Amino acid sequence: MRTTILLLFALLMLQCAAQAQSDTLPTSPTFGPYYNQIGVDLLPAIITGGGGKLGHYQIEVLYREHQPNGDLRIKIEVNNRNYFEGFVPYPDQLLPGSTLEEQLFQQNDLFPRASLLFSIGRSTYRLSQKLPVYLGVDAQAGVIFTERITFINDRPLEGMPSGFSSIVGSANHTHFLGGLTPFIGTNIPVTDRLSFGIEFGLPILYHTGTSSYITENGDRFDVNISEFTLFDGRPINDLAIFYRL
Repeated sequence: MRTTILLLFALLMLQCAAQAQSDTLPTSPTFGPYYNQIGVDLLPAIITGGGGKLGHYQIEVLYREHQPNGDLRIKIEVNNRNYFEGFVPYPDQLLPGSTLEEQLFQQNDLFPRASLLFSIGRSTYRLSQKLPVYLGVDAQAGVIFTERITFINDRPLEGMPSGFSSIVGSANHTHFLGGLTPFIGTNIPVTDRLSFGIEFGLPILYHTGTSSYITENGDRFDVNISEFTLFDGRPINDLAIFYRL
């Protein structure tokens, strides 16, 4: 709730900035879609500072360059987001020797470690009386590093003390991500150099790679991961601050 309020407040501040600048905004030939800008995404910090749970770290650096036939956009992002949430490489197995009081399960889980993502795109720009609006498409590619860990868990009955976990084995895996994100956004100049931007996008992503699992007999097998995700995650791409070069 606090995060939602902060985001609404940020949108309100952008609108107020737009109204304050509406009489002095330069025309398209002199202002351009972005000028040439560098920026950072403030949205992860806003979510975390507002009491929300992002669930992963995220650092995002943006570069925008005004060009006559459409603006160039480059984005580099580092995070440890779990792109495979809910993926189970092998069902949990009840081990021999388990009792009603002490049930021993072997499970294989896939944990995110780090992801490096690169985006490049083009956008067109429309200057209205209130807001300078742009829209376009980004193409994305990235590498996702994960670790498969195999546990033996003691799962006591409800109401009994918690059991223990021991690690049977682990393995590192590399996955690849690609996709397209249509977007629409606005960039509000605050001073001659600084501006705020907010952008909405609908990512269409495909990721593929190989994971593994260890069976209750100690055998290791590989499993392929290949799936599309549509419009996954938050609708706000960026809430960023930019500096004009």
